[in-house]
Amino acid sequence: MKFQHLIIGFLFLFIGLNASAQFGMKNKKKWVASHIDKQGEKVEGYIYVAKTATIGSKSYDAPWNFQGTISFIEKSAFAKLEKVTKKDYTKYGPKDIEGYEYDGKQYVSMEYKGATKENPIGIKAKKYFLLKEIDDKMSLYYFYENPKSSTRPEEVAERGDDPNLLYQMGKDGKLKLLPFIKVEKELADCPEVIAKHKKGEYNLIGNKKGKSSKLGRMINQVAASGSVGVKIVNDYNSLCK
Repeated sequence: MKFQHLIIGFLFLFIGLNASAQFGMKNKKKWVASHIDKQGEKVEGYIYVAKTATIGSKSYDAPWNFQGTISFIEKSAFAKLEKVTKKDYTKYGPKDIEGYEYDGKQYVSMEYKGATKENPIGIKAKKYFLLKEIDDKMSLYYFYENPKSSTRPEEVAERGDDPNLLYQMGKDGKLKLLPFIKVEKELADCPEVIAKHKKGEYNLIGNKKGKSSKLGRMINQVAASGSVGVKIVNDYNSLCK
């Protein structure tokens, strides 16, 4: 009887260790091989970010999670792990490092006042990891508003699919909302883009001279928050090097 108990004990131990190993492998798969930019150096390792937000039984993309704190394990340390626990990783925020890469996308620590299309005034400036979509003379960033006070699935889904487009002139320029760009004033050094603008190529509504009514300008702000805004940035960078 004692021998049978011993065998059963070893069997349960084996099953437990095997289940633990499988869980450990599953746990590690949540981490993405990448790097962080820390004190001017690229540090290879693995990053974890909660990519989704769950409401009820459904999960939705949560790109705003990439703007805050991330979890990181250096490459050499990660290779030795069978299972990731809290003591194995370090959390970094936008104040701690210059940025990071995740799934081929570059996130840069930037100070921004949190202004959005709905609230263009914004609040007190703070640092975020902003997704850099275009890195050029005129750069383009994505800023996602966190619907943390909302429990409505449709709002969460909408926020995840509708980033605020921010532009920056040069490397040290101030981040501004692209839908409110004053093309003739801020892109005056690029006559090709000004000409396109005056012809109405960037307007959703406008007359033959490229002038829009107040309603038209409001609609154009909506247009500039999407593909039209990206076209302005790309045209400026390609036509006016």
